[in-house]
Parts: sequence; structure tokens; C-alpha cells
Amino acid sequence: MRNLSVFVCLFLLLVGCGNDEMAPPSFPEIDNPLNEIDFLQRALKEATELSELIVTQEGDLQTYRTQDGSFYNGWVKNNYVSGKVGFLFRCENGKQDGLHTAWYENGKKMVERVWKSGMREGPFKTWTAAGVLESRGYNKNNVRNGLFEEFYSGGEKKSEVMYAAGKMQTFSRWKPDGMKCPHTSLQDGTGIVVHYGMDGTIESNESFYMGDIDYGRPSELNESNTFETINIVESLENNSSSDSTIIEK
Repeated sequence: MRNLSVFVCLFLLLVGCGNDEMAPPSFPEIDNPLNEIDFLQRALKEATELSELIVTQEGDLQTYRTQDGSFYNGWVKNNYVSGKVGFLFRCENGKQDGLHTAWYENGKKMVERVWKSGMREGPFKTWTAAGVLESRGYNKNNVRNGLFEEFYSGGEKKSEVMYAAGKMQTFSRWKPDGMKCPHTSLQDGTGIVVHYGMDGTIESNESFYMGDIDYGRPSELNESNTFETINIVESLENNSSSDSTIIEK
């Protein structure tokens, strides 16, 4: 009897471990020191304006240099025309390294994304201008990798996607009313994804083959899986004036 009890316990332990391995990873909280107003003010005071740096594209990486050509080290900032901060990040040896934070002009946080040696590496989150969590996921080697989630403007889950090296592997979709989409089916990177409007009607669909889009409208989820592109009011890519248009990547 004792041997049977031991066997049952071992069996349950193994089953439990198996379930844990199948469960999607939880999202870690991103520890952002810029949430502390005193730290934020010090960083802004120390930061160099983006327009004062020389920004070059070297392969897939951006490099930031001072006017004398040396690699820049320290905080980089860019502001809206109104003077409010648009984004703030650190450079080490001329490459983004650490947490990149961007804000909407209304002061609400837009994005938090971790960088390492000029590449997106680690968790990221994006929010709407109203302050609602819009998406969260992971990057590895500059592309999405692992679990990625999207949410509707009311906070309801919209999609749950698994990526491998920037390519979709599985995709689950929910309607705005919380019901799971019966039409979306994507496994091993192949299948169909349905897009809904906020009223619950189907707006469009896309098909995928081996992780790449096959037809349908492009979307932020599947254009390149490399950048989460967000528009703000100034320019990240060049050293243009403060009244230009910016793409925050």
C-alpha cells in the first residue's frame, strides 16, 4: 500500500511538471526607474538632445556618435514641439542599451522596451494614449520571440501569439465581447487569422504559411515582426528640427 501511495505521488508530481512546462510564461514587471519623478528629472537634465548627435545605420543597428565622431555614452532624449518629453533612452558605446521609454504628449506612457548592445532584447509593453495596455511581448536578437499578447481598448484580450525567431507559430484570437474566435486557426506558422471591428463584425482575414503572411492586409503583428512602429511627433531616425514628424521605433 505504501509503495502504491509513493507511485501515485510521483505520478501526480510528473503530471504537474508537465502542465507547468506547457503553460505560457508569465510577463515580468519591467522595473523602470524613470517612474520616479526625481530620477526622471535628473536623467532629462543629463540627457543629450537627439538632434545634437550623429545617427547612422550600420546593418540592422543604429549607432549614435558625438559631433567629433566618438561613440556616445549617456542619456538621449527627444521632445515634442510643446517641450514635453517624447522618449528617453541610454546609450553605451554608441548603441542603445537598457530601457527605452516613450510617452504620448498627454504624459501617458507609450512604450517600454529593453535593448542590449543596439538590439531589442527582452520584454516590451505598449499602451494607448488613454493609458490602457495595448500589447506586451518579448524580443530576442531584434525580433519577436516567445509569447506576444494584444488587448482591446477596454482591456479585454485580443490575441495571443507565439513567435519563434520573428515568425508566428501559433495564433489565438478573441472577439471584443470576450468570445474566442472560431475561425482563427494557426499552427506551426500555417493557417488563417481573422480581424474584428469593435462592434464584433469581421473586418478582414489573413492567411499565413510557415510563419509568413500569404495574403490579406498587412498589420502591426505580421509586417516584419521586427519593429513595433508607433507614431509620435518628432524624428528618431534623423537629426531634423523639432517641428518634424517622428517615427518612434
